[in-house]
Amino acid sequence: MSLLQKDQLLDGYRLIRVIGQGGFGEVWLCRSEAMGDYRALKFIPARDTDLLEKEHHALGEYRKAAAQLRSPHLMPIEHVNRHEHGLFSVMPLADGNSGLDPADESWRPWTLGSLLRARAAEPAWLSSGEIVLLIIPLLEALQTLSAAGLVHRDVKPENILFFDGRSCLSDISLLGADSMENTRRGTPGYAAPSWYAGGHVDMYGAAATMYTLLTGNSPDRMGRSAFNWPPQGEASMPESERAEWKRLHAVIRRAVEERPDERYLDFKSMASAIQGQPAAPPEKFNRRLKPLGILICIAAATVILLFPWLHRKKASQAENPAFDGSGVAVAARIPIPNERGDEERKNLIHLLVTGPLGNYQTLPVFDAASDKQREAFHAMWSGLDHSLGEGNYQIALKEFALLSEIFPQLALLPTARLAKLLLEQSSGNQSAVDKGIVDPALTAFHSDDIDPGWRVRLFGALGYPRKGEEYLTNLLETASPEARPEYYRLRGEMRVQQGDLSGCQEDRDSAFQSMPEDFSERTLEEIKWEKLEQEFPAFGEYRRILPEK
Repeated sequence: MSLLQKDQLLDGYRLIRVIGQGGFGEVWLCRSEAMGDYRALKFIPARDTDLLEKEHHALGEYRKAAAQLRSPHLMPIEHVNRHEHGLFSVMPLADGNSGLDPADESWRPWTLGSLLRARAAEPAWLSSGEIVLLIIPLLEALQTLSAAGLVHRDVKPENILFFDGRSCLSDISLLGADSMENTRRGTPGYAAPSWYAGGHVDMYGAAATMYTLLTGNSPDRMGRSAFNWPPQGEASMPESERAEWKRLHAVIRRAVEERPDERYLDFKSMASAIQGQPAAPPEKFNRRLKPLGILICIAAATVILLFPWLHRKKASQAENPAFDGSGVAVAARIPIPNERGDEERKNLIHLLVTGPLGNYQTLPVFDAASDKQREAFHAMWSGLDHSLGEGNYQIALKEFALLSEIFPQLALLPTARLAKLLLEQSSGNQSAVDKGIVDPALTAFHSDDIDPGWRVRLFGALGYPRKGEEYLTNLLETASPEARPEYYRLRGEMRVQQGDLSGCQEDRDSAFQSMPEDFSERTLEEIKWEKLEQEFPAFGEYRRILPEK
């Protein structure tokens, strides 16, 4: 029985009801008396002396390292206090499982575990792109903790919450200092087993979480080939996705290797591998090697590698008309093809329908819809999804037109209108695309529309990157400081597709100039730009010959 009561006031927070319970206590929904907004309050009763002291210790460690833990993917602790009945801490309130007010009895916080259980009942599982977007923030959070000398010890789907759609690692009850003597605590399946000695315990938890993301299965089935596919089965996936699944399983296998020197050096390296970038090789040299020996090895390698590199660089500049005499690439005046290939265009509509557009009930333009309209719309949307899965773009286009008749508001969304143009293009009607793309409303800001990244990807897939650049330029005029790095990167992508290599480089410089001096954030931004260089080799070559600043 709880020692707390509804309507009880704790340090200015009014308790409403219990919204979660676990081995370390209970979580209450509360409201700030001063601000009137909702919060989550975690309470550990005084009778559980051992648990209370562990929680108090974890909060102390977290607070000491607070200056190093500024990450949007780590749960902030806003207030901590103890009284005669126990210890409590106050945190922001996560996204819920519906559009209900949190005070509604059916409202619950939305976790990654909740998301996976919901997707298991749907026709399609998460795409590889969605999985990457979910796992990378977790690795960023763990890299931040590791850099501060801390380990989380309880990485699992239920401890990953969402805030405005952004994933965030929560529950620091087992958090402590990083050391080789770490006790093997945590949730069975996600906690590092005894044979994982010598490695970072959170890397095992991250790999186990990624396995659950890929398959919907608990980690005890990890490594068994019969359970490597999502709940809908291998046959539910296109060939390209099966190849990605195998590649991502290979990342998991390396992260849980028995020998520590075969694993990733850190979470940054693991993130690079997940995003398809070459990871740092396993650290197989003797850690006790004297510094002088290391310097000799580096010097020898430099002498061996530098000469042929300089020779290739000179030859490349001489043979490639895109380079001038100064060694700086001249922005080409012809479009540079998207190295992602046609698969990007084929998958984009399906991702939109199963993702942000498919979640139409959360969009503001549908707030005034009747239950009958919503029911009809949902049924037709399922039919559209099926037609796309079969590759019947002409039928899908007709279904999309019918949907727009039921919900004229759909035509107000620039992203939805661009999706319709992509269906036209997939059906062979390029003239409709050329006619519709000139609408200035497509590049204007629309408060009800979906994430800007989707609109930009559609412009690129349609072959109109200049329109995407125009849209982002408009967006950057009013963008918040936090959003600017992403918008600069997206605009750089649109520019490089037009052959504007110097413009892309300008956006790269602007992105980093607009970022705070936060190591983890800047590291992740570096990874994203490195991926862009891999997708567009012309830009990578351009950067390699730029004069050093």
